[in-house]
Amino acid sequence: MQYLAICEDDLLFQFMRNVATEQGDVRYLVPNAKIAQRIRRQQGKVWHGDLLKEETYKKIKLHHVDQAIVFVRDADEQERACRVLRGLDKNISIVSLTSEKNGKKKIKEADDPLLRHLQLADIFAEFCATQLLDTLDTFVVVRDGDIILKLHPDEAAVMREYAMPLAQDALKTLSRKYRFTPKGPILVEMFPSHDDFAVRTLGLPGLLGALGACFGRVVTLDSPRA
Repeated sequence: MQYLAICEDDLLFQFMRNVATEQGDVRYLVPNAKIAQRIRRQQGKVWHGDLLKEETYKKIKLHHVDQAIVFVRDADEQERACRVLRGLDKNISIVSLTSEKNGKKKIKEADDPLLRHLQLADIFAEFCATQLLDTLDTFVVVRDGDIILKLHPDEAAVMREYAMPLAQDALKTLSRKYRFTPKGPILVEMFPSHDDFAVRTLGLPGLLGALGACFGRVVTLDSPRA
């Protein structure tokens, strides 16, 4: 699949940058060179230009694109971008991402059967969830007492020697300090990719400033390689 992700900043890139190797090739269209440079620094494939002008899209060769994904925060500009795409290519599939701010659906799906509206929050299930679940299926499981440790196969041989003793020591120390021993099993998942950690924790990539999280008996964290 060839995707064209159209956005006024690098938000869709942060959502979708891991999709390319799994589901197809994702290229990005943003309004200016500064945003494009930011994406290129992270190995993204990107064009820049006015999102509402036909000339911008004519440079892209839309006949190679299977699906366009559009997210512009202003509802009127989002609709205009979708109409420009449809005017240039009658056969391209368009996903129009909506949020609370741009949620007005002026173009109805019944009027354009190749147009689909999708909530921004649901893009995780559409493009990221399967990939993360496939990744978790490959993790090595190490169990010691009440702690279940899941490690990426590239790190398991080394990290199991350090992570499990550290987890056991933390459980004993904190149980003694707070006079409370949590009921097991306690699941600890360690991710070498920060975006995988973020998706597992919040359902979205990004999550700047956090290295770990705990939800009851589930602990997620970045590995030293993240």
